[in-house]
Amino acid sequence: MKIHNATSGVALVVAVLSLAIAVRSDAERSAATNRDHDSTEKLVLYARHDSELVYELDLGQSGETPGDRFVIAAPLFDAPDGGRRRANALVDGYRVGEQVQENVTLAFRPGNQIVASGWSTIGRPSLLSITGGSGRYADARGTITVEEIGDGVKLVIQIER
Repeated sequence: MKIHNATSGVALVVAVLSLAIAVRSDAERSAATNRDHDSTEKLVLYARHDSELVYELDLGQSGETPGDRFVIAAPLFDAPDGGRRRANALVDGYRVGEQVQENVTLAFRPGNQIVASGWSTIGRPSLLSITGGSGRYADARGTITVEEIGDGVKLVIQIER
């Protein structure tokens, strides 16, 4: 009888330990998943006006009218005066009076992109919503603040995953 109880006791201890390990593993996986999806990253990048390519389409009546489109392509650097090239930006947008609607793609290494969109007012900082991304930035969300500085533009990118 004592042998049977000892065997039952060992089996119970093994079962409890197995359950504790399983619960701990699930908690660790959950924490890692939350960490992966709740991480934040801040990037500050700069575009220089002298390195931008700007294309404007004056559609309809001559001058600034609704529907006029613009496309801007620019390299992005890690310093206002140039520095190391980090990404390329492509901005596609249109103006409606003083309002500007922008769709922005930031291309980092191949396959790593951030896509953002939003409205701004000419001459004021823009606040764009990150709507997604690919590669390293898959499922990204957050904001991009775009501000004119000196001879260029400063982008503050707050990425949440």
